[in-house]
Amino acid sequence: MGSLGAHFLASAAAAPLPQQHAARAFLARTQAGRDQLREEARRRAVLRAGSDAEVLQCVLVFFVAAIFGLFTLASVMLCDQLSNVLADQTGIEGLQGAPGRACLERCRQLTVEQAARICWSFATVRLSDSLFRETQFDILEKMHQLPTSAICDLLWAYCVVRHRDPHFFKALLGLLTPSRVAGEPRCALLHPALLDIRSNLPDMDPEGLDRYLGYTHAEFRRSQLAAAPPEPALQSVAEALAAGGFRFETLADVDGYVADVVAHAPGEELGDGEDGTSHPPVAVLYHSSLRTLHSLTNEPLGQTMMRQRHLRWRGYGVVNLWSRAWDVLDAAGRVNFLKMRFKQAERQAAAPGGAGGQGRGRSE
Repeated sequence: MGSLGAHFLASAAAAPLPQQHAARAFLARTQAGRDQLREEARRRAVLRAGSDAEVLQCVLVFFVAAIFGLFTLASVMLCDQLSNVLADQTGIEGLQGAPGRACLERCRQLTVEQAARICWSFATVRLSDSLFRETQFDILEKMHQLPTSAICDLLWAYCVVRHRDPHFFKALLGLLTPSRVAGEPRCALLHPALLDIRSNLPDMDPEGLDRYLGYTHAEFRRSQLAAAPPEPALQSVAEALAAGGFRFETLADVDGYVADVVAHAPGEELGDGEDGTSHPPVAVLYHSSLRTLHSLTNEPLGQTMMRQRHLRWRGYGVVNLWSRAWDVLDAAGRVNFLKMRFKQAERQAAAPGGAGGQGRGRSE
């Protein structure tokens, strides 16, 4: 056995090997060779580990880049959609942007309550009335599924965009009951809707409209007071009016609407004008982002336009103060600004077909 083993080792040693392996086998026969072989193995392991780390880093970089790219793309798309929707200057001339098109394309698939919420949203930021025309028939078909608060929101939304169909309004109003409307905060928007209907459709059940206006007045006024200007802003307007000699009342109630300040001409100017007309009252309205103006476009919101229309219909002149312009004026500048704008508002209110007035015309 011993000789057989020796013969086997001798045969293996004599067998031809690849050049690289033969060299390593030869080197490995000495201590120096074995040390060199170990060093080469260690270097290969280090290189392999470095290569694996580089691959991992590349994968991580690619993953982060992909995530960042998707996030950037999504952000760009979102900003583009928002800018398209909110760039509407007049709020009436046409839908812009993917969200509006999507609503129009899928309006037939919406539940009637979803349609009511979308109409309220579109009216709040004053988008086109295209959606309102598309959804009106579907709403009439399913209107018995609507909760009372959604009916109130729909009436308000259709008034904001001036889509006043008497038959549509009568159908929705017929679903209301005093017990579900009176004292209900979620029905507060019914009040401005009824004011708008009464001023533009005077023949539509005036007694019934007046009765429901009484049910909703308190809640609507409460919501108006909650959205009043901050006290420092209101005080700055009051101080400027007092310095200019105007008589005024803050947070005045005009049929439930809250006018920030209602002012009258200074005492020496209270006489009738040259044409025999008296000085109309002027509502001074302080506007700021998120409260009465859109935070991105600074365009007036739906409720802002509804209040201004009603004030003009009631014969008030209107002076609009933009917070960014008003707040930077000094005391003298504010007084001069109000005097100039006050005269313009009076002329507009007194002009035939200008601001309007009860019995004078409609708020269109």
